[in-house]
Amino acid sequence: MFIWRGWGIIALLIPAMFLIVGEVGLTVFLEGNDNAALLRAFLFFMSGAAVWKVGRKLNNAPFTLFIDPRTRKIFESGAKHTLFRIPAQWFAVLWLLCGMSILIWHYG
Repeated sequence: MFIWRGWGIIALLIPAMFLIVGEVGLTVFLEGNDNAALLRAFLFFMSGAAVWKVGRKLNNAPFTLFIDPRTRKIFESGAKHTLFRIPAQWFAVLWLLCGMSILIWHYG
């Protein structure tokens, strides 16, 4: 079983990068600030937007079909970029929901 195909792992690496940099920024600059939850939600929103943009760019790349003359099988050139068989850009919805849940939990 494949966990990811192509650059599908990018759907996890982009939010990880945003959150690591954001948490370091929170620790250094906003220690003890009450708006930390707002910044975390903003980081999830930004990572969701980045995952959507990168995933759409990767999965909408043109591909060509090849037919093997001997076996008559059809092959695609160009990888699909998936994580757990879900196209990478759809993980943006997950990150947006995480940001919304933070806002609802802290300010709702």
